[in-house]
Amino acid sequence: MTRYEDLLSTLRHTRHDWLNILQLIKGNLALGHYHRIEEIIEQTTLKSISESKLCTIGVPELSLFLIGYNWGSQKVDLNYEINGEQWTLEAWGEPLLLVTRSIMKQFDQSSSFTSENSVMITFDYSEQDCLLTFRFIGETELKEADWKDLLKVANDSSLMCALLHQDEYECVITILIKKV
Repeated sequence: MTRYEDLLSTLRHTRHDWLNILQLIKGNLALGHYHRIEEIIEQTTLKSISESKLCTIGVPELSLFLIGYNWGSQKVDLNYEINGEQWTLEAWGEPLLLVTRSIMKQFDQSSSFTSENSVMITFDYSEQDCLLTFRFIGETELKEADWKDLLKVANDSSLMCALLHQDEYECVITILIKKV
């Protein structure tokens, strides 16, 4: 796809997401479920704030990948959160994008269609570093050994990647980026 086709696709998906939210509000309004409308607006506001923060991490390709991930994945629902005072991750952009794509591909390929699977990626910024935590909850066939090559590639780059936990229902991977 060309850059323009990518942009149009992004706009189409974003418009579709907003129309879904408006339909939820309209339906709950018709049913008189005002408390649910408040919840939908709060969730939408928090998601918009997270997307806004994600757009300022300094790695546009990674931001677009994460924002658009749920438009293509049928098996894994992705959410993200950014905490702390942000600084740019531009210097680590290429390896960070590669490793993130690889992690999400592993989760997607090994997840079951019969269970709800989700990944929460948390960016925890401090003055000296940024810790990304990928927490998968669901049903997976992954084993610790399945991460060996990916962890080696990540650690050979400028990223410090570790598998903290892996079982059939949960996986936690971290990427530590030290500020230069």
